[in-house]
Amino acid sequence: MLVGSYYAGLAITTNFVGYIHAISHAIGACYGLVHGEINSRLMPLVLEQFDKAVHPQLADFSDWIGLEGRTQEEKAQVFIAKLKEFRDQFGISATIPELQKEDFPQLIQQAIAEANAIYPVPVIWTEKGFEAVLEQLLEN
Repeated sequence: MLVGSYYAGLAITTNFVGYIHAISHAIGACYGLVHGEINSRLMPLVLEQFDKAVHPQLADFSDWIGLEGRTQEEKAQVFIAKLKEFRDQFGISATIPELQKEDFPQLIQQAIAEANAIYPVPVIWTEKGFEAVLEQLLEN
């Protein structure tokens, strides 16, 4: 496991990552939180932020696992809802209590630096895309 973990870290360090991992790395480094749990909070939010750009793929995923929906948009929404349901079943909060709005600029810059635009994401975000996702992770 140690060797596999090392190779995974080496690959990510030299090849960039998508937005979920980039934001998760920034949050985890800032607050000392568990990467996988942060990912489970981020994935549905990032997919929602990608909006129509990911509906065809999410509709396919929805079909493959037998979820209901008539249109691609409905199927995508049902798939994202299922991700949230799984997160909740594992007792993982939808928010990150440690997250502070004053840390957003630093978190966003770290995520942008790691999620280089050459990585194949469905939509290239500006800082506003990252901020919109982080806002949803704040406790109200």
